[in-house]
Amino acid sequence: MGLWRERLIKDDRTGVIYGVHAAIPIMRKQGGGHIVNTASVAGVVPLPFQALYCTTKYAVVGMSESLRFELADENIHLSVVCPGDVATRIFEAGLQGEQLEGKPPDDAIPAPEAARTILEGVAKKEGIIVVLPEAMRQLWNQWRASPESCEELLLALARGRRSAFKSTAS
Repeated sequence: MGLWRERLIKDDRTGVIYGVHAAIPIMRKQGGGHIVNTASVAGVVPLPFQALYCTTKYAVVGMSESLRFELADENIHLSVVCPGDVATRIFEAGLQGEQLEGKPPDDAIPAPEAARTILEGVAKKEGIIVVLPEAMRQLWNQWRASPESCEELLLALARGRRSAFKSTAS
């Protein structure tokens, strides 16, 4: 397993755990509060060829949702943000931190719009706050209603990605 993958697993898992562990005693002492964790759309929809990434993001969603119910009677609220593509500088950074000349996808949500969606979700005390362009939001809604109905779409995505990886490896 590559170093960046080891860091991904450790950082996603431990960062959220340590953050929540540090915040809860403070919130108990002050009589309540609201913790907002960040995962990804990959934490609520299984994306082909992103299994490792999905694993860490599903863990963040699961922990956040479990704690949301465990801590509700203590006036401590939890939300987990699950964004898709948001137009930020993240597209300019490679996996090893190197500078790239990337640009956000054409359907990426502008950062101010994403921030507004997140703040509205927190104000409503939503458990899972998805921040997605319309096409991905439709997939998310379809996945929630009937995971089986998305099978062909996700299989087609997997086949397309597999084919793309094979052609770049040749």
